[in-house]
Amino acid sequence: MMVKEETGSLGPVDAIEPKQISVKAPIPSPLSFLLFIYLITLYLRPQDWVPFMLFWPVDYIVFALLLGGSIVQVDAWSRLSKLPLLYMLMVWLAVIFLSNLAQGGEGLWYARQAFTEYGKSFLIFMCLFLFLNSAGQIRRLVWFQIFLSGLLAFQCIDQVANGVGWAGQHLGWDDGHGGRAKWVGLWDGMNVLALLFVIAFPFLIQFMFSPWSPFVRIVSLFFTILIFQGLLLTQSRGGLLASIVALFASLVLRFKPRTAVIIGAIVLVLAAPLVGFLTTRGFDDSDGSKSAAHRVDLWAAGLEMAKENPVFGVGKMRFKSAARDKTGLSLIAHNSYVENLGETGFPGLFIYISLSYLSIKGLWHVSRQVSDPKDRSLALALLASICSYAATSMFVTTDFILFYVQLGIAAAFCSLNGFHPRLTLNDIVWITLIEVGFVMFLRLFTALFFAGAMS
Repeated sequence: MMVKEETGSLGPVDAIEPKQISVKAPIPSPLSFLLFIYLITLYLRPQDWVPFMLFWPVDYIVFALLLGGSIVQVDAWSRLSKLPLLYMLMVWLAVIFLSNLAQGGEGLWYARQAFTEYGKSFLIFMCLFLFLNSAGQIRRLVWFQIFLSGLLAFQCIDQVANGVGWAGQHLGWDDGHGGRAKWVGLWDGMNVLALLFVIAFPFLIQFMFSPWSPFVRIVSLFFTILIFQGLLLTQSRGGLLASIVALFASLVLRFKPRTAVIIGAIVLVLAAPLVGFLTTRGFDDSDGSKSAAHRVDLWAAGLEMAKENPVFGVGKMRFKSAARDKTGLSLIAHNSYVENLGETGFPGLFIYISLSYLSIKGLWHVSRQVSDPKDRSLALALLASICSYAATSMFVTTDFILFYVQLGIAAAFCSLNGFHPRLTLNDIVWITLIEVGFVMFLRLFTALFFAGAMS
């Protein structure tokens, strides 16, 4: 029977006995191949560099195909209507629209632009949920994501070796430690490219242990080494820190805490050269980039935006222009929580945190209840991946379509296992405490930084 109870107290998954979850097996969709086509356009971005595709409306063509195919997913529509996360996303779209509309003047134009951009994310979330109607489909899609990440990692290796990437793009800015690998389109920034690599690690770590076959374990190890090399070549501080979070999150969820700490410590010792990289860049601005100091300036600006307009913020997708007015820096915050706080106010940040919270809650619950070892391993990988994404959001601006792809896959997996996480009063209290704690930490951190205590 389908599980209805809410998530209990947290504890190591290996310490509990999984319970049986059984749900009516849906008929696999013959149109799920459309999701693979979408991922090719999302990861490899042929529309941004292949000559004959430069003027094609690729996004609109792919979305039209996905929406057309989703109409026939009759059984999935009934599951979608029961999904609290869907309605939370609708509220998020309303907040995005109103945050701009409330500004007056050109607010309506910005509201339409932001609504269109995040409307695409909403649609891909729905399509993933509707098309993914078996654990096997989800595993195949995840492996395709890993393959595409590995391909981009190999591109990074080749780009650094030759100075020019496969799309003709040059290395990213040199901050004194060599040019940085990057891709094109959405991934023309080194930090966002690192994000693609980071979210692959939790799956690869899970696939290197039982119940997966020796062949799967060997392939996972190969892709781990390849993608990690790609991550290093982006020289992303946030990406490296988030990869450490991904490692420990994966190990703690997979093993008992003591075992996880031992394995994690061994890996960190073997990866000791990373420590030199982190301490070399860290907050060192001797190269003149002032990257770290600027980042804190922008965080302080985000707090000021929320203070001036705590309900609506300055409007979604308008952080850069507002930061320019306050600091003279036309830059993003490199922190999705700060950006959403400044752009959508305190209500908007609450909703944004809730999206990850609900997904984590659902995956944790399913990982404790599912009986199939491979499904359990996949649940833990999805859980660690979203936790890693949330951690990366502290160092990189991550609130774009990839986030909603992850949410869609997680929601589909939870639904297939009979669980649709909803917000309880207790959850609302926890999310509020998380938000308040984050804002207080941010205020303290910026105050200490500008006072010279952290220089």
